Amino acid sequence: MQQRTALKRKILVVGSRAADYRVIESATRAWMFETEQCAASTEVEIRLGEKEFDIVFVDENLTEVEYLQVISLGRSHKVPVVVLASEDDRDAAFRKAIRLGAFDILPTPCSAKDVQWMVIRATGQSLKSTPTSRSGSVPPFEVLPRRQ
Repeated sequence: MQQRTALKRKILVVGSRAADYRVIESATRAWMFETEQCAASTEVEIRLGEKEFDIVFVDENLTEVEYLQVISLGRSHKVPVVVLASEDDRDAAFRKAIRLGAFDILPTPCSAKDVQWMVIRATGQSLKSTPTSRSGSVPPFEVLPRRQ
């Protein structure tokens, strides 16, 4: 049986609304993810250089230059970037984000289950098939090898 490590995994949320940030943070806390937020793409480059993040969420409402830069930085650091897209035109947002190299999009306002599923897909993790704890939190991750 594979043992879990106590290492904190990291999520970076760029330019997101406070409500989405809270959902992302609370949805992944039980899985030992540490969530950080920054407002601009200039901060993203510094943070990606200093720390290893497992996934980046970026708000599509940043300026187009910043939005593109975050996707590009994520690709260069081999970190999946998920775009948080408003409900205005999700299909167009999806096509644009994927064409630019994003991993996927997530509609906002986002739900905890959608965030959890996206984190599982983007980080190459799977949930253990154990029941939830008494607190009702989600089961822990089973660590799988990262895809290269």
